[in-house]
Amino acid sequence: MEQEDENISLLLNMGFPDVRAIKRALKLSNGDVNEAVIFLTEQPLSSYTTVDDLRDVEMADPAHRPPTYDEVGGDNGNSMEFPTTNLYELESRVFTDTWSIPYKREESLGKCLVAAARLAEEGLCDADESCHRFMDRCLPECFHKLLANGAVRRWGLEIQEGVFNMLDLLTNLVIVRLKHGSVPEALLKDVFALALDSDCEWNQKNKHRPAEFTGDVIYAESTSQFESYGWLMDLINIFGNRGGLELVAGHFSSGEELDAGQMAALLLPLGQCAKFLIMEVTCPILLPAVTLALQYVATLEEKQLKGQKIGSCYELLEAVRLLCVSLWPEKVQRTSDLRLEMIIRMLKTPHFSARMNALKELARLIEDSERRRGNVIDADIIQEWMTSKRVLSLALEGNIDQVQYTDRMKELVEFMGPKLQEEELSRIWYMAEKASPHVVDNIHRIMAAAATRFSPHQFDHLLSLIRKSWDDGNDRLREKLLSFIGKIGQDSRLGRTAEKMLDALWALARVPALPPRLVHQAMNEHLTILNESATRDQLRKSYIVRCVEDIKRSPAVYLPLKQLHYLAQSITKGGASYFKTEKATLSELNRSHEIVKLITLSLGKCHALAVSTCGNQQPPPSTLIDGKYTHDDYLRVHLEFLQFLLKEGDIYLAWPRCKDIWDTLVANSKASGYDKETCFAWFSGCRGDLESSTQRDLFCEKLLRLDPVTMTRAAFTCFVDYFHAVNLNDHKLIRNGNVIVVDKLEPLGMEFIWQLVLECQEEQLAEEAMKLLLDMSYMSLSARLRRDPPQLHAKFISECYRKLEKSMLRVNETAVGAAVSTATKTLTAMAVSDLGGLPTTSRNSCIQHIRRVLVLAERYVSSIEEQHPAPRSLPPHGASFTGMPVILHVSCDSNKMDMNFECHSNERLGLVRGKIANYARVPLDQVQTLSFGEIGGGILVNGGEQDNRLLHQLGVTTNTSLAAKINISSAAQLKEVGDTWDELPGTASYCDTGEEGSSDGAGGSGAASGASAGPSRLGVRSFSAAVGDGHGSQYNLDQEKQLPGVVMASQGRDVFSMLIVDAVRRVLYLVPTDPNVADKFDSICSAGIATSDASPRTTPYGSPAKRDKIRDKEKDRETGREVLRRLLDLNAADMTPFRLLYNMEVLSGKIMPVSVEGSMNSNAHFCEEFLMCGGLSLITALLQKDSLPQEVDYEIRQSVYLITLQILRYLLCGSTPRGQEVPVIGQQPHPGPPKRSALDSSAQASPPPISFSSLTPIIANRVILVGANT
Repeated sequence: MEQEDENISLLLNMGFPDVRAIKRALKLSNGDVNEAVIFLTEQPLSSYTTVDDLRDVEMADPAHRPPTYDEVGGDNGNSMEFPTTNLYELESRVFTDTWSIPYKREESLGKCLVAAARLAEEGLCDADESCHRFMDRCLPECFHKLLANGAVRRWGLEIQEGVFNMLDLLTNLVIVRLKHGSVPEALLKDVFALALDSDCEWNQKNKHRPAEFTGDVIYAESTSQFESYGWLMDLINIFGNRGGLELVAGHFSSGEELDAGQMAALLLPLGQCAKFLIMEVTCPILLPAVTLALQYVATLEEKQLKGQKIGSCYELLEAVRLLCVSLWPEKVQRTSDLRLEMIIRMLKTPHFSARMNALKELARLIEDSERRRGNVIDADIIQEWMTSKRVLSLALEGNIDQVQYTDRMKELVEFMGPKLQEEELSRIWYMAEKASPHVVDNIHRIMAAAATRFSPHQFDHLLSLIRKSWDDGNDRLREKLLSFIGKIGQDSRLGRTAEKMLDALWALARVPALPPRLVHQAMNEHLTILNESATRDQLRKSYIVRCVEDIKRSPAVYLPLKQLHYLAQSITKGGASYFKTEKATLSELNRSHEIVKLITLSLGKCHALAVSTCGNQQPPPSTLIDGKYTHDDYLRVHLEFLQFLLKEGDIYLAWPRCKDIWDTLVANSKASGYDKETCFAWFSGCRGDLESSTQRDLFCEKLLRLDPVTMTRAAFTCFVDYFHAVNLNDHKLIRNGNVIVVDKLEPLGMEFIWQLVLECQEEQLAEEAMKLLLDMSYMSLSARLRRDPPQLHAKFISECYRKLEKSMLRVNETAVGAAVSTATKTLTAMAVSDLGGLPTTSRNSCIQHIRRVLVLAERYVSSIEEQHPAPRSLPPHGASFTGMPVILHVSCDSNKMDMNFECHSNERLGLVRGKIANYARVPLDQVQTLSFGEIGGGILVNGGEQDNRLLHQLGVTTNTSLAAKINISSAAQLKEVGDTWDELPGTASYCDTGEEGSSDGAGGSGAASGASAGPSRLGVRSFSAAVGDGHGSQYNLDQEKQLPGVVMASQGRDVFSMLIVDAVRRVLYLVPTDPNVADKFDSICSAGIATSDASPRTTPYGSPAKRDKIRDKEKDRETGREVLRRLLDLNAADMTPFRLLYNMEVLSGKIMPVSVEGSMNSNAHFCEEFLMCGGLSLITALLQKDSLPQEVDYEIRQSVYLITLQILRYLLCGSTPRGQEVPVIGQQPHPGPPKRSALDSSAQASPPPISFSSLTPIIANRVILVGANT
């Protein structure tokens, strides 16, 4: 049974009122609460309604009528227990969004009202917790919803009658509570007063119901024949006939001490219905109570005025006033006087709470009077009273520093408005003097609120007060005054008030001594008022005209020009509503006042003023022009507004105006560097605001005439922008997405780019000009223009030659050809015989031009040839001989590989990748990424995209770290590496021949043989003839012939005499070897080749038979000696140390030729002829002390010595030079028996290296002769 009771209570709390239905549902669901809910929701509910229900609630079916109180309580009707279950059910239906309140006597609300009356009659109402909870919480909410909710007007007659029945029970409860116990304040003020209020929703809904009460005494009746308020009259009469009025009066006359709240609660319900009370019946009963209430208020003490319940006194006076208006009209004034007197008394107290309560009550009086509610004090009476009693003065003596207090004061001052006397106004204003900033802000807030209702006379007085404070105050006070004026202007959107505030701000902003910060604040406040004004368009135009007039009148135009800019911006700040009409407005303003012309002319005047301020010198940006604003401020305000006007007004800047700006800021001799930089940046930003013809005029007549020597970053950026724009307009350039492509050769301005490359003093700009020149010359050409690369390369190279020749017009060309190099580490190019006599400036300029041309040529060749995918059949000179030794520290995280490779600076990157792949035993394409140098700051190479580049071109020096990334698949895992050198891959010498080396060396041998096949080689024709077909397809060879380096070598010009020092060497390393030098070296062995061609070679070069034949040709040997002397002797005619170095590099390539794959091929026949012609003594002499003059550059000297030692080592020892050896592994292998892996099982033994025994007697003989000579 306990479980069943719990389930019943749970379902009752869920809102199901019928206990019998709950029991039946639980029986059907076998005690399952969820199933019971399903059954109950399918049953009709009892009679109640909801806010959202648009249908009238019908009477509940009698068959499903809820149980009586006796049934629910389980006791008889006289039980003293409050029905808690009904209370829970009632709360669950009331305190919810979809509320529904039972309106029948036998339902929960009726039962609770009856039970509460029964307990109240016994004096137990407050003692019972459930009853107390019902009275304080549930009862007020129920009747507020039944009487004051909008849903009342939708209910039917049955529900309205049910509500009346509930009011009858409520009246009975009030009577019982008045009889027994203390005064029920909440019940009377919050519930019963609402029930007797004729303006509540329920009484308005039923105001046409006829009265049905038939009692002994009639206490109330309606005087209107159309609105009888019958049910309300019935309630009043029921209350009166049950002794309600006597009970109310009895509490006053009984002598008990009632406070203001209790008195107000007793009189307020009757005050709400006072207009219906019959005077003859009710006045005798209520007069003593009203008299006592008025006497109570009049005799309040000071301590009561500052009490927390002082608000109840105002409620009491309001209740008494309601009664007096209808029953005792002569006492109405008394209630008003008492109310106002209380306010004065509270304002005079020093307590904040009392003064705050007084302001609240006064604000409520003002609000009621403005709403013109009935039975309130008239607004005029309140204003007259406030004026006569100086209420504002009393209130301002209070806590004006408190925001809450200030808000109340603001309402009072705003209410007084036009009736505020000047004395009061001045007194309020002067309270801000010597006050804290917070108090000043509060006073300004009060005055700003009142100013919207001031009369013109009051407003003029306020402006005079503002001006006086402005003159006497400091900048902080002026800042607050500007905010105050702005606030008044924003609140006064109509009439003359806003215009006066605008004029005041306009005048204050032009005060001479006003700091710029306050000037900007004044302009911002001015603009804010203007934007919020109802007549802003008309006002804006009038102020624009005033700004234009100010600009015309004085050269100190910063303020009017800034104001003009703000006004123009306000036109275009419409967001989505900014349409063409606003743009047309700006355009129309420009046409009407010629604003663009006015601004450009004003710019010239202001610049002249700045120049005169600086004593006719170039003005720095910080120059003060008018004592307030700098030259930079003036410059920017002109250019920024002009740019805004052009962009937002769809206005194009005419060519005459462009000239005005340019002549003022650039061409002017008094223009500073800052002026020019600003002008260049401005023209770059406004390029789209110039028509194409104007862009072309500016580009051709101004930008192309700039001095390239003093070119700056801003000027270069401006030039590039207009270079692209003009040529795009001429269709010489086309835009493909974000890329600009050259569609016609020789875009306008190319010659000026050449001048920038050669003459610009700033290296970074020269570098960018080089890139632009390379893009316009080849890299960005369209596919149509790239159809004939050799012609393009020849044209560019010819232009480089022409620039070189032009740079040396002041120098004898013979001196150039016979340059005695004194090149220094600073790359100051070459020193020729006549160049040293030139002035230092001219000399440095000549050196710079030559160096820039050489660097440009290098960039051009390298940037194009890097894109050549196939191995080179016509290698550049830099790849034809062994360079400086380089040790690479190679590491690879993917397979934990760490080793050192010995390479040389002229080694191709592809060979380095090949060495790494051979060592790691992976295919070459798996060596994906190489990173030279430190991580994040080095050079990153992906795949084989730069395989043809040499190490020195990448900036690789000795002891450089190299991180390799190898993508090792599962099918290509590394094999175990042996412990001896025989097991290491690639251990054969570069002089060895083998199965793999034969294919690698065939090209090299062929090249050597081809090179010695005749006395001369004619450019590329001989070069191509020297290359075997095994080095690549004919297509790759044809493509290689179109490379710029090959084209440069085939020109046959004397470029090799003009390319010097480091820049020269970098260029020379990119082009094939000079054919003239190579042919001269080949000529020393032409006779021997002829003999060998006639008789097949069956014996080594060093055999006695061959030597006998060579000795028979002694005359040819003498010719060979003379050729070598002219090539290798520094004392020979036209020989320079740099030429000697170049010849030694060619000789190295002849003795130790390097094939495309990097292996060296021995040219034994050339070595023999070289030795027999005395070559060994010539190169050995280079190692003698003072063989090279002391003034020779250190790098050249070291390079000559290195190549000499490499050649001697090769000739004497027959060993591989450094850099051509196998990798040096970090951990040397231990001696032991060789291991053979599976990879080497099918490999054949490498053949022995070529024997040098035949050269030994010759070398020994040469060494003896050299030793004898020394």
